[in-house]
Amino acid sequence: MEEASVSIRLNPFKGCDGPSGTPVPWSPYGHMLDSRPQFILDPLMHAGCYYVQDSSAMFVGHLFRKMLDRFGPGLRVLDLCAAPGGKTTDIAASLRERFGGSFTLVANEVMKARASVLCDNVAVWGDPAVIVTSVDPAVIGRVMPGCFDIIVADVPCSGEGMFRKDPRAVEEWSPELVTICAARQKRILADVWPALREGGVLVYSTCTYEDAENDSNLRWAAEELGGEIRYNHKVIGFENSDNVINKVVIQNGDNLEVLSADYIISSMPIKDLILGLSKVSDDVKNVAQNLPYRDYILAGFYLDKFVCYLPNTTPDLCSIYDYLMQAYDNGYIDIDEATTMLE
Repeated sequence: MEEASVSIRLNPFKGCDGPSGTPVPWSPYGHMLDSRPQFILDPLMHAGCYYVQDSSAMFVGHLFRKMLDRFGPGLRVLDLCAAPGGKTTDIAASLRERFGGSFTLVANEVMKARASVLCDNVAVWGDPAVIVTSVDPAVIGRVMPGCFDIIVADVPCSGEGMFRKDPRAVEEWSPELVTICAARQKRILADVWPALREGGVLVYSTCTYEDAENDSNLRWAAEELGGEIRYNHKVIGFENSDNVINKVVIQNGDNLEVLSADYIISSMPIKDLILGLSKVSDDVKNVAQNLPYRDYILAGFYLDKFVCYLPNTTPDLCSIYDYLMQAYDNGYIDIDEATTMLE
């Protein structure tokens, strides 16, 4: 397996550049680098000219920017679980580009040690409209009711998205951890919800694959807290050719968007991807590794379903049954093969 990709996001208000690279499609100042430089030795990084951030994490900023058309100057934003500061600096740049200095961004981190790192990164970034705090979400919800137009909650999670670059994340993972994280996330959402004004938007994100920590929590929040799910961008799959992933599929509501995987992932065989994901149900794992015409399979983050590209068909979010029926209808497998694989 190749090393994880490296990306940076430029600070558009510093007037200097960082290492050159390929643009990230969903981030106007994001760049994918060909190799990992010695960032610690680069004075431009220490001067806040750019921030080292995974390209996937930049997608929260992309979604945040889509929200801004609903709001005007004087916007009040809370980045709830902000350390180490990647999303905070991305949000700050987006707000300043849209509204000049007419906004307030509160970057909060409840863990004191992490809050110190956040404070340093925000100071280096250099936007005077950013305030760093370190309080429990319940305090914010209690003392600042209806204060914020947008709350960004990139909540602590089971960290499955870190498996590729952090072996400790694999070692620390367990089904019990997923259960604990899902409950913690609900508490965080319930505690901070009163701080969101009527008509405001909460952007919820994690770096894990678990439905219990993603869609299930969104549905719970909509039902229990009184919200409505408006946007639901999900990285749901990968297209592979010659058994190597080359495209990423993002779902936004009923729409599917296919992006080049060059910006997210490099040369990971689909079998390794499937085996590397935790909590894959046995039927999905067994079938996905043996599906015919795998050049048209997109298997990924939401593991009870995947996206398939069969020739002469449109991309579709499929269960295993859906996929096999499409393959049968288009003549790629016979009914005996389909029946056997469903048993």
